Amino acid sequence: MNTVSDKVKSYYRYHALIYDATRWLFLFNRKKAIEKLSIQPSDTVLDFGCGTGLNFKYIMQRSKNLTGIDFSNDMLDKAKKKFPGVRLVETDIVSGKIGITADKIICTYALSLIDDYENAVINMKNHLRSSGMLVLLDFSKLYGALKFAYPLLDWWLKHHKVNAEIPYEKILKKYFRNVNVETFHSGYNVIATASYPLE
Repeated sequence: MNTVSDKVKSYYRYHALIYDATRWLFLFNRKKAIEKLSIQPSDTVLDFGCGTGLNFKYIMQRSKNLTGIDFSNDMLDKAKKKFPGVRLVETDIVSGKIGITADKIICTYALSLIDDYENAVINMKNHLRSSGMLVLLDFSKLYGALKFAYPLLDWWLKHHKVNAEIPYEKILKKYFRNVNVETFHSGYNVIATASYPLE
């Protein structure tokens, strides 16, 4: 089943050319999210929605057992050129089967692009060991001092096919024993940590 629209694929075919040069401007907290995983040298790590591999250098400082997963062949081509030793799999997050059971999974700024985000969480959960951990880094809803700017941010995100209102804590508590959700920059982004997947 194809869970990624042709429009989204076309979007990333173009953005693969400029992704690395632009995303540092607004996709924050990658290192912080990876630190939450507490990766050990022996851990097997999956990076779902890995794009051009912006997480790879931080993960590989901790473990070399890394597989990157993305639906966009154009994005993976960029990742392959930068990190030729990393195993890459072209498939989608919702239904793709990687054939690996991981200790740790990271998914940064990808879940918010998926309409069927709950089944994406289930699929990632199904790739974890019983003691495994999933960390999500993504957009969230502004609050506090920046709440006034949310309508403009929401318009901009939706223009780029992004949903900033995923109920991370509610969904993760259905599928994991331990869940912690932290917001940053007045809700601009969120890091959700989930461990010990439920059967």
